[in-house]
Amino acid sequence: MPGFLRNNVDRYPDIFNFRLLHLRVICLTSPDYIQYVLQKNYKNYEKGLGFDELRLVIGDGILTSHGESWLANRRLMQPAFHRKTVRNMAGRIVECTENLAKEWEEAEGPVIDVHHAMLTLALNIICKTTMGIYLSGDIQKVDASMEYLVRALWERAAGAVKLPLWVPTPQNTGIRKYLKQLDEIVWKVIRERRKQQEQPDDLMGILLNSQDVETGKKLSDEELRDELITILLAGHETSANALSFAWYMIATHPEVEQKFHEELEKVLNGRAPGFNDLEKLTYTTQIIRETLRMYPPIYAAGRKAIDEDEIDGHRIPKGVFVHIPIYGMHYCERYWENPDQFDPERFTEAKMKERDKFVYLPFGAGPRTCIGNHLAMMEMQLALATLGQQFRLRARDQYPLRLDPVMSLRPKGGLWMELRRR
Repeated sequence: MPGFLRNNVDRYPDIFNFRLLHLRVICLTSPDYIQYVLQKNYKNYEKGLGFDELRLVIGDGILTSHGESWLANRRLMQPAFHRKTVRNMAGRIVECTENLAKEWEEAEGPVIDVHHAMLTLALNIICKTTMGIYLSGDIQKVDASMEYLVRALWERAAGAVKLPLWVPTPQNTGIRKYLKQLDEIVWKVIRERRKQQEQPDDLMGILLNSQDVETGKKLSDEELRDELITILLAGHETSANALSFAWYMIATHPEVEQKFHEELEKVLNGRAPGFNDLEKLTYTTQIIRETLRMYPPIYAAGRKAIDEDEIDGHRIPKGVFVHIPIYGMHYCERYWENPDQFDPERFTEAKMKERDKFVYLPFGAGPRTCIGNHLAMMEMQLALATLGQQFRLRARDQYPLRLDPVMSLRPKGGLWMELRRR
């Protein structure tokens, strides 16, 4: 599907229909129409295909809930992602990344799976910034649980027949096993944190203390569990994929790599990066934004019409699925010059101001924009800057980049690259 829409968005009108198995889907390729669905009339469009399957794992977290329930939880979670809160996470992100750098220094053999390394790094970061802990011995359990659940839920979402989880199929048995394994770890953390008189200033501490100013509501243990699982699942997978693709693009574009290293030397001169350095690491940020254009981890957005609607004279029936091809929009020649070329210069401040923001959607748009987008950007900036000062990665011809569009867009079969000390 991503490849089809990447190659064909320019051939289709701004709105068109296609069939997905037994479903009729309306696809939007106009930024005005996308803005209408995601922002102007977003209340009529709830999360679409695949989210019922996600709900099996993450419950009614901020990613899967709708209406007033979503709005209440969004208000409760917003303080945890304010700029001041995110700023305080910078040191923990660098600490986790420096731990990975030590492992790379001791790595045996020059070829490593960069994708697996980034998944482990992102998982450690999300656990440290969210719950204030390193999983240490549990990291492999969480990693295995996440990997299985992402793949299994995608297969369920894409399948025509969805048997209840109590039916003892091999896949259902696996989902129950790994979900239990994940839940045991999260519930243990919740119980321990509830016993503490004062909460640390990590995201979980803020969530535990959050209270809706309008209703006085606080998160229950069940709601806290759903939000933590949501952050773990969505927060580590997407960042890890984007970082993996960024390393590959840096390695395969020598002129980009040279400018990247020149900026690191000029801004940091060998020291560890911090939050105050981010605004100076402009080219590093451009690399990330261009990587997110070419390889957006969230490669499509789906919505379901709650009531019948009309978009510029086109009838949108009640219950129909609306598809927004983020991956395809990022390659559409109507909006991007030479879209197949990796060019971080597209994302200078001046060029970003000129561009319609609804043609570039790595974090979605409208009221349901990814709540953790600033944290994710900071994580990627600091990780690239920390590791980029010490290491170079080289692509190997025998390990070409292949794409695997499951719940998010990831490298297929890992991303094996040669590790070199600078």
